Amino acid sequence: MLKFVWGISIGVIAWVMVSFASIDGIKMMSNLGGLPAMFIIICVNVSLFVLIYRVARGNMLEPKPAKNHRNIDPPEGF
Repeated sequence: MLKFVWGISIGVIAWVMVSFASIDGIKMMSNLGGLPAMFIIICVNVSLFVLIYRVARGNMLEPKPAKNHRNIDPPEGF
């Protein structure tokens, strides 16, 4: 049912854009649709460069120990 509603809504939006804005409306829709994907790709690239930088410095992605870290023994029988 969700696919049906999604397909109908995309079809109606495309028809309205072609009817009132000709093919330029479709071009505008594709540009607007790609905008969120561009931000996701930029964030992925930034994360990749941070990962490369950390590994190159010798920090093999090990978590930093807590400042107030104490050795706490588990309870008896655990």
